[in-house]
Formats: sequence, structure tokens, C-alpha cells
Amino acid sequence: MTKPQLLRRAVITVIGIVLLSLLWKHNFGWHRPYINWAPWDLAEYLAEHKRPAHECFDLVWFEIMAPSQGEMQALCVREYAERTKDPTACELLMPSRYGLDCVGAARKPNQCNFYQGEVSWVENDVPYHVPYGACGKADAGRSIMGEACCTMALVSLIRSENDCSSLTSYTTLYDECQFLLGFKTHEPSICDTISDRNIKAACTVSAKALKEDPSICVGCATPVESIDDLQ
Repeated sequence: MTKPQLLRRAVITVIGIVLLSLLWKHNFGWHRPYINWAPWDLAEYLAEHKRPAHECFDLVWFEIMAPSQGEMQALCVREYAERTKDPTACELLMPSRYGLDCVGAARKPNQCNFYQGEVSWVENDVPYHVPYGACGKADAGRSIMGEACCTMALVSLIRSENDCSSLTSYTTLYDECQFLLGFKTHEPSICDTISDRNIKAACTVSAKALKEDPSICVGCATPVESIDDLQ
């Protein structure tokens, strides 16, 4: 083979390598597959470079005496969802208990909380709490926030309480109430009226997963017939 022919072949080979490299970078990024990346580092990389969450499953894990590759990939997805505040990423883990945990990490914090028989909330940096039973009784001295939290507690915990309409004037509170209703009933269509994108996504992803497999909600409170059943 003559020198011109060798040179031409070399040039063609170099051009081919460059084109393949650019094509690989465009479709995959320079680092895929991600070999032995720490899940949180990979989640940060994907979020910062606006890469999709499913690239967490390109993580290849060779470490011995460590969590499995599947567990590390799932952790990457959760870290990605929490970092980006994108609950839709958690669909990659559904239906599973860990998927619900992922949604909890990705969604905005609750304004009202229900724990150990009490409803609690914070106003002007002051914490408040009332027992569940108090929410079944009228109280003229209770603030708008307190009334809203009581409404949410009833919607979340009482089987027959399925109405958030009293909160429609308070968009964020209404959105949170609808999330709780969708979570309780396992009905994704309830999420359609939620305005906040983050809460709506969290509601939809959770309700769909629970509708498919209710058993993933390990430790979730079972709705009761009456407020008296919560005493």
C-alpha cells in the first residue's frame, strides 16, 4: 500500500473516531457507563448536567462487601429526585416502599403533620399541636392554619372524609390536602386539581403506585370510621 493510501486511511480512521466520540457524547455523555461512581456523586453529576434520572441504571458497581449494584442504582435515583425536587424520577423505583420514600424526599415539606395522636403545625415560628379528637369539634379560637391542618387530618385519617373544598381559597393548603386525599384513596385523578407542580407530581406518582400495589405503604395509618377511633 502506497504512502498516500496509508495517509488517506489514517485520516479516515481519525475522522471516524472523532465522529463516533461526538455521537457517544451526544447520546450518552463521556462517562457512561458510570463505573464505581458513588451514587450521590452520580446523582449530582446527572442533575447538574440535566441528564435524565434513568442514567442511574448505567451505574456499574464492582465493589465487594458492599450494597448490591441494584441498591446503589436505586440510591442514585432517590438522591437525584431529592436534589432536583422531581418526584417523577421516583417512578423508576415504583411500585416499592423505597419508591414512596423517594417521593417523600423529592416533595416539598408538609405544612401540617400528624404523629402520635396529634396534629401539629408552625405559625410565625411558633409550634402548635392539638389532639386528633379536638379536630372533630368546632373551635372559634383556632387559626386558619389550625383549621386547615385539622381538615387535612380528617381527610387523611377518616375513611368518609374526602372533601378539601373548604381550603380552595388557600392554594398551597388545598394542594397539600388533595395530595393526602389522593394518597389515601389511591386515586391518581384526584391529583389533577393540584396547582403546585411538585405536589401534583408527588401525588400522581404515589397514587398510581399505591393503586398498583397497596402493600408498599408499610406502616401507613389505616383510615378509620370515626374520629373517636383515633383516641
